[in-house]
Amino acid sequence: MDIKLFEQLVESSQQADLIMKGKMQPGRVTEFPLMEVQAIRAKTGLSQSGFAQQHYFD
Repeated sequence: MDIKLFEQLVESSQQADLIMKGKMQPGRVTEFPLMEVQAIRAKTGLSQSGFAQQHYFD
């Protein structure tokens, strides 16, 4: 592995640790809307267990 790339990965890992500990603010935050699972199940006619099986949820 290229030493420069390795150093960038180490720095990124250290920043992630600081962010997780609340000692640093992230540069950006990506938020995903909550899925309307119940509405999706109603439209597809799937039961809760059927939906979970189809989408590989345990």
